[in-house]
Amino acid sequence: MPHLVRTPLSPKLSFSPETQTTQPPPPPPKDAKYHAQCRPQPHNHNSSSKIQRDTSRTHSSIAAMANAQSPAATVAATFIETKTDIMSPHDVPIMDECPICLESYNNEAPTRITGADGCNHIIGLKCLTSLLSANPNQETKCPICRTVWIHAPPRQRDPAVRRWAMMTQMGPDAANPRGPRAPGRRMSLQVISIDSDSEESVTEESYMQYRQEIADIRSRARNNQLSRRQRREEGAARERERERNGGGNGGGNGRSNPAQRIDNSGVPARGLTIRDPFATVLRQRYDTSRPANPGLRNNDYDISMIAASRGPSPFRLSSSPEIIDGDQARLLRERTRRLEHKEEELRNREHKLNDRERQLGDKERDLHRREQQLFVREQRVARREREKDEYLEMKQRHLGEIRAVAQRQQDELVDAVDGYLS
Repeated sequence: MPHLVRTPLSPKLSFSPETQTTQPPPPPPKDAKYHAQCRPQPHNHNSSSKIQRDTSRTHSSIAAMANAQSPAATVAATFIETKTDIMSPHDVPIMDECPICLESYNNEAPTRITGADGCNHIIGLKCLTSLLSANPNQETKCPICRTVWIHAPPRQRDPAVRRWAMMTQMGPDAANPRGPRAPGRRMSLQVISIDSDSEESVTEESYMQYRQEIADIRSRARNNQLSRRQRREEGAARERERERNGGGNGGGNGRSNPAQRIDNSGVPARGLTIRDPFATVLRQRYDTSRPANPGLRNNDYDISMIAASRGPSPFRLSSSPEIIDGDQARLLRERTRRLEHKEEELRNREHKLNDRERQLGDKERDLHRREQQLFVREQRVARREREKDEYLEMKQRHLGEIRAVAQRQQDELVDAVDGYLS
């Protein structure tokens, strides 16, 4: 009966039919404890066959992943085939375990990363496949050292391009959502990457456009309000002038004239279209736009003209010229006179301010000149003070010298008298 022979450096099995006993193992190295853990355990032919079957099954599963239509499976299969090395469970220490699921390598093949710079960790094949297939559109890194394994694909910045890519990836059913599909075909879930930068730019552009529209509406409303207020003021001025003219002609408050008793509600104003039967007949019968004929006077025509002149001026978007009557001309002349008077007052004030500024400039120059004179005078006084101090110092020195000479002469005189007496 053949016996198994275990070699310390190879996990492969061999048979030796010549020997009936097991060959003695080589002497252990110095670090025997560590090599005892790393040394593969004895196994039989059944375990070797199981390892070979698992390895062949692993390669067949990788080939099936590569042939799949899913982009995630294609990316995972490509990375495993090109940048990994599938090992045998006996090639790693018996105490090692997968860093993701924390299980030993008895149920899955250990896989070493070989195609990433700076990363050579060992991870279980199943966990590695799940990790690579999770997010194919994102960057994949090593869970231990954070080394980049697969870089993220480039983003689609244009929304139209992104929508076209979504339609092409989803297949023919995207063009017709309710159309019939082939029997037995299942829609595969696709991970859609939405670019937030383009959406943010579109939102910002819409917001700026809305703000511009709101500003335009406010500007138009402000102009309309100003024009309406101006029309009301001009209409009130015309009414006051008309009442004064009517009262001076003996018509009382201006209501005695039958032409002024026409109701404005039945007569269309200038530039306005009123859907009223009476106004329609009046507009068809009397053309208010024709010039007056002094030879053929018509009371109805005069009444319609007076009523049209009493109506408010229409709102015009275009800068069309308006016919200015006598009241408006007087009002404009009065306003022009006021503006000219104010302009004259402003010019006078400007002249006065210029004269005042000129006077202040002259005073400032005088003050500057006087300041310079005072500075020169101050320097002169300081120089005289220094000269006085020097003169006093010289006089003090001369006085000391005179006192010393007098004291010396006095001493000599005393010595001479003492010598003469002695």
